This record gives sequence, structure tokens and C-alpha cells, in this order.
Amino acid sequence: MLKKLTTLIIITIIMGCSTPKNLNKKTINQISADLANQECEKIYGEQPFLPESYKATFSNGRWQWGYIDPLGVNGYSAKVSFKKNGTDKKVQVFLSIDVVPSKQRQK
Repeated sequence: MLKKLTTLIIITIIMGCSTPKNLNKKTINQISADLANQECEKIYGEQPFLPESYKATFSNGRWQWGYIDPLGVNGYSAKVSFKKNGTDKKVQVFLSIDVVPSKQRQK
């Protein structure tokens, strides 16, 4: 819980106080991984993402990190994006599960 609170405080400080010129890719990767882990924790009870899980890119005025990846980190993948100034955050996490239908398991 303390780790989550500390991470949230750091993200709030970075996202609230940073200007576009001092948000570098390393910082964007860390913020994105933290946001993805927070969302994944809420939904699946897991925090599988590292900053190096994906590479941040900047396109159409938004930072973007991650993509739907069926072979992601233990089946988890994430898509995170936000505006250049750190606002308008969008976070999605996914879990890919391969399930063998019961008829095939009996063979």
C-alpha cells in the first residue's frame, strides 16, 4: 500500500508540475508503467508492467505506450496515452487467456 501511495504521489507531482520540455522518454515510460499497473491492480490484482515493457512514442499530440499484445507480460498488455502536457490520460489493460474447449480436452 505504501508503495502504491508513493508511486501515486510521484506521478501526481510529475504530471502536475512538469512541462512538455522536461518529460523525457524515460519519465514517460515510468509514468505509463505506473498508470498501467494501477489499472491492472484494480481489475486483475496484478502489477506486471515495467517501464521497459514498451517504448513510449509521441504522435498526434499524445504520448503513447503499449499495445494489445496477446503474448504480453504473463498474458497482460496495456495501452496508455496522454497529452503532451500530461493531461487526458487513457489507460487500458488486457489479459489474454487461451482456453481449450472442454470437448478438445477430453480427446
